[in-house]
Amino acid sequence: MKGRFYILILLNCLSVHAQSYQLSFQHVNTSNELPDAEISCLYEHNHLLYIGTEDGLYAFNGGSAFKIPLEVSGEKVNVTSIIADSLGNLWIGSQNGLYIYNKEEKTTRIQRYGNSELNYMEAFYCDKDGNVWLLSGADNNAIVTYNIYSTKLRFYGDNFNSVKAVKAEKGALKEIWFKETKGAYRITLNKEKTVINGFVDGENGSEICNVNDIYVDADGTALLSTEKGIKIISSFDLNEHEKTFQALYPGNVLSTAIHDNVLFISTATGGLIVFDIPHQREITRFKKDPEFEGSMGSNTIKFVRIFNRCLYIVNNNNTVDYCGLYDNEFSLVQSPEKAGGFHDIAIYRNRLWLVGNDSSIYEMGKNEFNISTEINSPVQRIQAHQGKLYTMNGNILKEYSGEQSTTYIFENSFVTNIYGVQTNGDSLYANTNSGLYQLTNGKVKPFKGLQDEVYRWYEHMLFINQTTVLVNAYYSYFLLVRKKGDQYVNDKLVLLIEKVNQLRVLKNATQPDKILIVTDDGISTWDPKNDSIKKIKTSGNTKQYRIANEGLVSLLLITIQGVEDCYFSGDTLKTFHSKTNIPVESIENNDVASAERKLYIPLKNGVLVYDEQNKYSGDYKLHINNIIVSNKVYRTNWQGDTIRSRYSKSELSMDIGLWSSHIHQHTSIKYFLSEKDAGSVIEGRKSNIYFEKISPGTHTLTIQALDRNGEVLATEKITIIIEEEWYQTGWFYLGIVFIILLTGYLLFRWRLNVENRKTRKQELMLRRIKESENLALRSQMNPHFIFNTLNSINTYILNEDNENASSYLTMFSKLIRSTLDLTRSEKVTLEQEISTLKLYMDIEKSRTNFKFDYQINIDKNIDPHFTKVPPLIIQPFVENSIWHGIQGLEGRGLIDIEIISTEEELVTIRITDNGIGRKEVKAAPTTRISHGLAITSERLSIWNEKSHFEITDLTDEKGKPSGTQVIIYLYY
Repeated sequence: MKGRFYILILLNCLSVHAQSYQLSFQHVNTSNELPDAEISCLYEHNHLLYIGTEDGLYAFNGGSAFKIPLEVSGEKVNVTSIIADSLGNLWIGSQNGLYIYNKEEKTTRIQRYGNSELNYMEAFYCDKDGNVWLLSGADNNAIVTYNIYSTKLRFYGDNFNSVKAVKAEKGALKEIWFKETKGAYRITLNKEKTVINGFVDGENGSEICNVNDIYVDADGTALLSTEKGIKIISSFDLNEHEKTFQALYPGNVLSTAIHDNVLFISTATGGLIVFDIPHQREITRFKKDPEFEGSMGSNTIKFVRIFNRCLYIVNNNNTVDYCGLYDNEFSLVQSPEKAGGFHDIAIYRNRLWLVGNDSSIYEMGKNEFNISTEINSPVQRIQAHQGKLYTMNGNILKEYSGEQSTTYIFENSFVTNIYGVQTNGDSLYANTNSGLYQLTNGKVKPFKGLQDEVYRWYEHMLFINQTTVLVNAYYSYFLLVRKKGDQYVNDKLVLLIEKVNQLRVLKNATQPDKILIVTDDGISTWDPKNDSIKKIKTSGNTKQYRIANEGLVSLLLITIQGVEDCYFSGDTLKTFHSKTNIPVESIENNDVASAERKLYIPLKNGVLVYDEQNKYSGDYKLHINNIIVSNKVYRTNWQGDTIRSRYSKSELSMDIGLWSSHIHQHTSIKYFLSEKDAGSVIEGRKSNIYFEKISPGTHTLTIQALDRNGEVLATEKITIIIEEEWYQTGWFYLGIVFIILLTGYLLFRWRLNVENRKTRKQELMLRRIKESENLALRSQMNPHFIFNTLNSINTYILNEDNENASSYLTMFSKLIRSTLDLTRSEKVTLEQEISTLKLYMDIEKSRTNFKFDYQINIDKNIDPHFTKVPPLIIQPFVENSIWHGIQGLEGRGLIDIEIISTEEELVTIRITDNGIGRKEVKAAPTTRISHGLAITSERLSIWNEKSHFEITDLTDEKGKPSGTQVIIYLYY
């Protein structure tokens, strides 16, 4: 009777509903930089798992392990226990002594107490008053307390052979439990009174010898792990003479841990046992089995610990396996008695609508249901699609959109069940027990081309594309229907699954090119392109009822045994998490709904709500360690400080680990140096980040941990300062600018001097050219023109022709004045040039007794008032025409001068005469030598290098000379 009483006491301390777990372990071993050394203890603190080994203390950040330096004396430290005090310091017991690690100062010291070495520290506990309870292997195995505030030391007893101390606090009562090879003991302190209780069964202690571990709950009830199983001791009976024990589980138990009414038992040879406390049954057993997902590396589990909803086990092969323990994400909202449960569900206008077993429509509030006044009853099925709500009852389908509704009546008498609707393009279709139909504005039209099919009971319909629809026709058979013209015709009959009693669901898979099929015997994917089918999950004896895939969860399978949260890994489907003790056995062939990260499952007695937000409620933490700058270790563990480096040494790498009290198995790391950078994503919990040649300046490295849906779990920002090299500093660039400016100034001064010398040289040359030109012009005019003109004037005077002599003299004086004016300028207007040329030609015409005529034509595109030409540029050629061409001509001569503009920067002057030609001139004896053409050619080249003139000899039809043409090309 007392044994049953103690069991009831323990069960009363625990909750009444237990959970079941399908554990999927991750491992910490040598691949995570953990040494191959014996592990003696685990402790979680500030998002780090501390692992005590015979090779020292290591911290695991979720990705990799790194060593905490404890070798103050230079010796290897064999760590036996770890605990943190209220100040955040780590107390580390070892066979070398007691160490205290200050995380803020990142320093380690050996703690001493007067003359007492306390050199073999086994176990600790820090209570709320700041007392650290120490179990020392020295001084006769004394139990000592040390107050971290007052630094007072107190001894409570000796001669205890304990390797593990555990605690319980209840009000002012403090209890310290420790174990012995001959039993278990409890020290109780109440108002400074110390009571030591020993629990040994029998005179020789044979019943509970070799206590391996002690687990104590908040009320002080203890579970003793012994070679003969688990013994329970109630804390309510403090009489040391009452030594009653109850075996909860037989076998060689090494340690225990409890979470949410589930007992985790580590055994010497039987692996890890998961035990359901309320139902007194074993749920599952994890042993070394390569075919069992999540199996152990060894069947000897040295000890098991639970920190913040995470289960840790240590194997005999010195590997730490860990797995997250989930909260209860499921809650059941009871349906009203009049509804009789629910069998269909839909989300419409952000509200939950359900079909009761009484055929009424119910609307779900926060935790209650009300009969809808908006939707007409009775209803068999309900469906939300494309922002509208559809209700189905018999052969009547109603469409609700806002306050409007449309009724579709299927006149076919064989239509007794409408299973659902789907949209393809702009058309709405319905699948029934008597074929497929198209719905338009209240009218029902049968599918053309499918009326003669044998199987027309279409429970499921899926449009693969605009022209192809897949419908299940009978059991595991499908019709692949294609649109041809204005009707759909059966393309072929496809057998997708063999030996299936009933297909339940047909949906698009996460792979867009495949179809997902859920049947009684499992899940398969069908590839329409090559008509191949692949089984990705086998359900065994469990019936698959419904599937949800809303993006918030990868894949939720609702079965008669529970709900499985699955995810795709390539072409395979793996279970992330499962719940098996929820009342889904009441699920019928109905639908599920998902919205706002919640899944709603209608049951016979209510609605089961799966809240995904609870599943990821762990407090995640990113850890950065092994920071290496230019192949040298900069820091082993980042603690929020700034990373500094020079540009030449800015090759940077670091290890990133994600840690949480709630293990998330499928994560990725994203990092970027700036907001504009898209960043890089690394799969997995353990990642390495690498940069090289980071530009000088202050940078912010943002590191994010993402879950499988891309949501941010944790964020860390690291300030990185890259200092400039001497050649990257502002003074260096200022010096470079000064040198460039000085060099530029010196080059400018040199260039200016060169240009000045060149300009002076050119000016000197131009003056010389001008002087020589003027001299040439004057010399040209003096021997010929001036002499002949004066001779003509003299002739008029001798003949007493005073009038012509006066007129001739007046023109000559004007010409002389105009010539002198023109020679003073480098450029003259075309009008001035033509005016002087006319004076010259009129004088020559009069002198030669009007032997020739002339005409001057100027292009209308040329403005003679603004167009500039070299002075007296035409006169030498006109002079040659008169003296050499026309003077020897028997008849009357003609000089034609034409000035045109053929290009924007070119003026062409064409001088044509009908004289005797240059051949006759060369043949005739003459004493006159003309220097005008050579001087003119030089003047044109000075005006512009491209400027020149061309002389052409003209001939008549018989090939005889008929004159000369000169073309002056004057470029600007």
